[in-house]
Amino acid sequence: MSEVNTGPEYEDKIPKEIAEIQKAISAHDSQRVKLLLTNEILDEVQKGHLVELAKSNGTPAIVKMIEDTPATP
Repeated sequence: MSEVNTGPEYEDKIPKEIAEIQKAISAHDSQRVKLLLTNEILDEVQKGHLVELAKSNGTPAIVKMIEDTPATP
């Protein structure tokens, strides 16, 4: 059986920019999210993860910002 990595090793593999966006989403800081997304091009997996995180935090304005961010397949 394989183990799910949720510790520091997993966190080290998350790009710094994505980790910062996740923190801003969790803090409901829409201005920070907007700033961090300004020049960011996400891939579809990252974008989907961030949208789900924003939805689970109940922040529709942030969800819209992320959905409007360009993504690569």
